[in-house]
Amino acid sequence: MRRIIVLMLLMILSLVGCGEKDIQGDISESLGIDVRKGNVLMDSDSHGGFHGDGMLFQQISFEDSKFSDEIKDNDGWKPMPLSQNMEALVYGIEVDTSSIGPYLTDESGDTIIPDIQNGYYYFYDRHSESKDPYSDKDILNRVSFNFTLAMYDSDNHVLYYVEFDT
Repeated sequence: MRRIIVLMLLMILSLVGCGEKDIQGDISESLGIDVRKGNVLMDSDSHGGFHGDGMLFQQISFEDSKFSDEIKDNDGWKPMPLSQNMEALVYGIEVDTSSIGPYLTDESGDTIIPDIQNGYYYFYDRHSESKDPYSDKDILNRVSFNFTLAMYDSDNHVLYYVEFDT
């Protein structure tokens, strides 16, 4: 009888640990920089369904430039401006007589990340066809996307984090 009670208690305790997900902890792990000291201004996640397509978006503000200092010491981050492919993904670009992007938009089709002049960006291509996950070279040559993008606005101390899966 004792064994059954102990087993039941262990099962209940293990289920309690399956509660709320620590998204900022996951973001910190993904970026290699602790973002838990920031204040979440916006949070949305449209992932779901059979294939898990959707977009996770978080906007996180920081009180000072300490976060910027951590970015400078991290090899995965690049200083602005964005590459042409990143520009197409985030804001859209005009090429000859056509346009490419933007892909990171809200329900109204507006870009979710404001124009950032001073800052850094981090890109990680999670697509199965990616040969170099830190390169955006082939990102626009595929029919689907699976990537992580973070952009940090040094002037306003705001981080924009996106996981995009199609």
